[in-house]
Amino acid sequence: MLTAGGRPSTALARRAELMVRRGVVVDSSLRSVTDDRIHAIGDCAEHRRRVTGFVPPAREQAVVLADVLTGGTTRYDGSRSVARLRATDLEVAVLGDPERATGEVVEMTNPIAGSHRRLVVEGGVIVAAALVGDLSRVGLITQLYDRGTVLGPDEPGQLLLGEPASAPVALPDDAEVCACGGVSAGSIRACSSFESCRESTRATTGCGGCESVVRRLLAESAQADSRVGAS
Repeated sequence: MLTAGGRPSTALARRAELMVRRGVVVDSSLRSVTDDRIHAIGDCAEHRRRVTGFVPPAREQAVVLADVLTGGTTRYDGSRSVARLRATDLEVAVLGDPERATGEVVEMTNPIAGSHRRLVVEGGVIVAAALVGDLSRVGLITQLYDRGTVLGPDEPGQLLLGEPASAPVALPDDAEVCACGGVSAGSIRACSSFESCRESTRATTGCGGCESVVRRLLAESAQADSRVGAS
């Protein structure tokens, strides 16, 4: 059996007479809009009429709330939404809201391989994406999405073509590989083994969808070290 989605448990908040729609309604400080003594983050929090349901936004909210509770002025704008999931053998990555985002839609589907890729581009910038079955370029696409990089006319289509098995895409050190833990390619390359990488960065310990990329980066790093040692 396969299920998807979730529903925030808001019974306690309703009994406390907090404003609740799908989740506890919070402002940019993650305070309840009806009781400023209460804060909410994660799946149970609703910000700008959105609940997240994913790990990365909850981590982002936790950082903001920690600053707020210690007297800081950081505010949560809910701008970043990147999720990577694995359902049995099917890998899925979603950036932003590809169903509602406005812009030019670039899609590629391969029913034989069981893959579907969709980019929404506005003004040359990726504003949303959905990748199903083929995540060979998810690291690069995530980096372009996060930075708001302006693409050339042909680049969206080229991004969806993927990489041949003999020439995997080279990820820069600051490219995010593990969306669950916010772990970069450089942090992974700095690790000596897969086990130490899991322990020190927590990469692959969430949804597990980044494992193949993590193992490839570690193998490439080990090969580079051996070449340097041999010379």
